[in-house]
Amino acid sequence: VDKNTGIVLDREVVKNLVPDQGLDLIASALFAGGAIPADWYIGLYGGDYTPTSGVTAATLPALAGELSSYMEPTRVLFRPDAVVAGSAMNTTNKAEFSFAAATTVYGCFIASAASKGATTGYLLSVVRSPSPKQVDTSTVLRVHAGFQFLSL
Repeated sequence: VDKNTGIVLDREVVKNLVPDQGLDLIASALFAGGAIPADWYIGLYGGDYTPTSGVTAATLPALAGELSSYMEPTRVLFRPDAVVAGSAMNTTNKAEFSFAAATTVYGCFIASAASKGATTGYLLSVVRSPSPKQVDTSTVLRVHAGFQFLSL
């Protein structure tokens, strides 16, 4: 989004990958009494990386080249709206990222640790954008994220 005009410069809808670590966490919480982290955070990556099911919170920052150059002090809190019809989305609370210099964003992720570059906690979701996003001081990157659970 252009900071000055509010005009949307680009928009994509992309399906995420819930890696094995995220699937195991969900299954453990639902069926084995496992704990779920209280908060989730959205981070960005700038490497030419395609996520795989084996990626974890410990390996993602190095594999994907997690970006730390955005102006927010930590990864941005994922704040979903009320759950409706099996969907948890941050529609009214999109994650926003501002930049001090030009950079390229290849994708984003949701993890349980707030610190940029953290290798602890859990990786719940990761997605690569079909086309890298060029961002700079005149833009804000808004991430609309969430989950839709479907009965098959």
